[in-house]
Amino acid sequence: MDFQLEKDFLTNNTRYFFSLLDPRFEIMNKLMSDSLSHRFGYEYKPIYIFSSHPNKYYKKENYIILNKHANRIERELKKKVVDVLEDDEELNEEFSRSPFVEKLANQLFKKQDRLPVYAFTSSFLNLTDPRWLIIGPIPKIATYYDNKIQHYELFKKLKLPRIYARIYKNRHQLLKAKDIFPGYIAASYTSGGCESGPVYHKEMLLDFFARIRKVNIKEHFLVARIFENIVISPNVNAIVTDKNKTSVLIISDQIMDGNRYIGNVYPSSIGQKHIEEIKKITIKIGNNISREGYRGLFGCDFLINKKGRLVTVDLNPRRQGGYTCNALALKAVGIDITTIELSCALGEIPNVDLAYKKIQYPTAWAHTKVKPHDPGRRIVKETRRGDISRIFIQKSGDFQGTFYKKGSIFIKGSLGYVVSVGKHRKKIYGLVADSVDALSTSILA
Repeated sequence: MDFQLEKDFLTNNTRYFFSLLDPRFEIMNKLMSDSLSHRFGYEYKPIYIFSSHPNKYYKKENYIILNKHANRIERELKKKVVDVLEDDEELNEEFSRSPFVEKLANQLFKKQDRLPVYAFTSSFLNLTDPRWLIIGPIPKIATYYDNKIQHYELFKKLKLPRIYARIYKNRHQLLKAKDIFPGYIAASYTSGGCESGPVYHKEMLLDFFARIRKVNIKEHFLVARIFENIVISPNVNAIVTDKNKTSVLIISDQIMDGNRYIGNVYPSSIGQKHIEEIKKITIKIGNNISREGYRGLFGCDFLINKKGRLVTVDLNPRRQGGYTCNALALKAVGIDITTIELSCALGEIPNVDLAYKKIQYPTAWAHTKVKPHDPGRRIVKETRRGDISRIFIQKSGDFQGTFYKKGSIFIKGSLGYVVSVGKHRKKIYGLVADSVDALSTSILA
C-alpha cells in the first residue's frame, strides 16, 4: 500500500481528520482545517485519501492511496496508472472496509475523542463507531436519496415539473419492455452523467448494461422520455440547516460534454422567472428531506428547453462539482460555508443570514475538469499555476493544475482542474474551455 504519515502523528499535539475529497477540492481541506481548529482549539490536519498517485504539487505529508482495482493493474504492468475511482461512493466503501484505515483510526481514537471524516458525499459511508464525526448529511439518508429512483418518486410526490418516466425493477424486465426507444436511461446510483444516457435501440441498451457497476446490477432502472431542444442546464447549490429551513446559495449553469457534467459557469444566464421557479422548487425539496433529518449541502439539476419549459432532473444529496468555487465565492462575500457545515454535522443550528440576494458573488467565474476520453497515453508533465483563493478575493485571474504523477499511464479519471474569474461571463467561459484543451494536450503523450 502506498501511504505516508508523519512519524510523530500519534504523539504530537496535532489533531487529524480524514479527507476523501479529490484534488480539485484541495483548498477546501485548508478551509475545513481552519473551521475544525477554531471550533475545537487544536491544530487540525487532513490525512488525504487518494485513489491515484499524486504529483509533486498535491503530494501531502499525510496520505493513503486506496484503490484495489488500480493496485491489481499496477502489479501486472509494473507501472503506475491513473485509474481514478470517479464514483465517490466506491471510495467511501473502500475507506469503510479498509483494515489499514480501521487500525489507524483505532490508534487515533486513543489520542482524540472524535475523528472527523470529510468526504464529497456521505452516501455509502459505513462507519458505525460513534466517535467518527461525519461532516455531511447522515449517511443512511444520503444513500437513500442518492438513488435516482427515489429522486423521481420524490419529484412526483411533490408535484414538481419533471419528465415522464417509467421505473423497471431489473434488467430483465427492462429488456422485455416495449416502447422505450428513444429514451433516457439511468441506473439507480449514478452521478455526473456516468451510467446514464440516451438509448435509441436495443444494441445501445445492451451496451449500457455491459458498462454498469456491480452496485447497479440488481437495482431498479429509470427510463425517461427524451427532453429535446435543451438550451441550458441550471444547477443550484443549497443547504438545509434545520427542519423546514432551506437556503438557496448559488445558481449556476452546468458545462456539459454530451450528457456528462464537467463544470459550471456563474452567474446563470437564465431569467428572473426561472430563477424564482428554481428557488421555489429547491426549497420545497430541501424542506421535505429536512423533515427526515437531512442536514447539510445539497444540489438540484434542471433542464430548460427552447420553449422555456423547466424540468427537475436530479437531486444531489451531497457536495457538488462546483463546491470549491461556490465556497470561495461565498467566502469572498463573508460566508464561511465549512463552519456552517461543521455546525450542521454537530447537530447545531447555525446563526447566519443566508438571504439569497445578500450573498451573491459580484462577478463571474467558471471551472471545468480536465478529463481526457482516450486511455493509454502517459502523463509527461506536472504543472500548477495561479492561486485559487486569491483570484476569488481579487475577483479576477486564472488557476490551473494537474493532479497525478509524471510517467503514469492514464486509464480513467480527471487529470486536472481549470478555474477562471473575471467580469465577463462569456469571456471566462471561453478562457476555461481553451485552457482545458491546451492543458490536456500538453500533459499527455
